[in-house]
Amino acid sequence: MTYPDAPTTLTEVVSARAADSITFTWVDGQFNNGATVTSYRVSMSEGLGTYSVLDSDVLVKQYKATGLTAGLTYNFKVEALNKFGYSVFSSS
Repeated sequence: MTYPDAPTTLTEVVSARAADSITFTWVDGQFNNGATVTSYRVSMSEGLGTYSVLDSDVLVKQYKATGLTAGLTYNFKVEALNKFGYSVFSSS
């Protein structure tokens, strides 16, 4: 038994778009390797390639990132957590 697969299909919720925030969803990876996914960790990069953790106790498959600046590029990645640890990052 090991870590879960990375979440997939990060998708913006276009109807929730705002100048200073973005909301996105994801789906669990194909396998959780025998242990239930208990939470998710969301990380963000401001286009520089270095990711910082925004939230490490997300209980649903949706996240709203706030305090963003219009015109800047942001990238987001998500990790799933089960009793064995975190998955690798999702695609951004």
